[in-house]
Amino acid sequence: MLTIWNQLEIKKFHKCIHKYLLKNAIADGNVLGFNVDYMESIRNKKDTNDELIEDINNDELLIVDSRINSISKNIIETFSKKTYGKKYNAIFAVKNINMAIKYYKTFKNLKHNLKIASIFTFEANKDLNNKDFSFKIELEKKIKDYNINFDTNFNINRFNEYFIDLQKKVKNKEIDLLIVVDMFLTGFDSPITSALYLDKLLKYHKLIQAFSRTNRIINITKPFGNIVCYQTTKKLLIKEFYCFLIVQLLIKY
Repeated sequence: MLTIWNQLEIKKFHKCIHKYLLKNAIADGNVLGFNVDYMESIRNKKDTNDELIEDINNDELLIVDSRINSISKNIIETFSKKTYGKKYNAIFAVKNINMAIKYYKTFKNLKHNLKIASIFTFEANKDLNNKDFSFKIELEKKIKDYNINFDTNFNINRFNEYFIDLQKKVKNKEIDLLIVVDMFLTGFDSPITSALYLDKLLKYHKLIQAFSRTNRIINITKPFGNIVCYQTTKKLLIKEFYCFLIVQLLIKY
């Protein structure tokens, strides 16, 4: 879809000198393709449909205990397959901070051997306001768990140091599953990451950017970037990729 902004950009910069598209990078072997699974996690009385999924804005529906528990168990059950025998790790991106908090607590109460960490920042998440002081408390708890697991001594006042150390541990595969809201979905290159579990709806370039966290080449044991969608259906995903492609093609040479 060509938006007014896209039209203005084309007029401002005129012709594109050169384009190197995602499909070109995959064809040239510079990045991996994607293997996408769609897991039904929301159902109405009649049947699940794309319009229902696309229009869901009710966080209470998304965050019910049974749904959170079911998805958490699914991640535990499929983790080895999606990370090629746990040779790699995964990112789990969720809709908002409340969901990140609830998923983290749920994983702590389930039986598994995964090393799990979580991070969110007040600036990066638009759903935070001044009265939600509890988010800060929850982040402090997660940093405390991190300190216990990795013998570190970070706190909320040393958030940037925590963030940098967390990046290193993800890249070194010291963390199996990282729960995020918006962070780590753009600009984070980790060849050791092979899977993205997605319990949120993303559009256009944000969707492509998030998927691309999984498709960095490392060796033959990682043939694809694995994506598991709990809200996005196949129809919606094709629509978003199609819109993204159309915008690229309309920026003429």
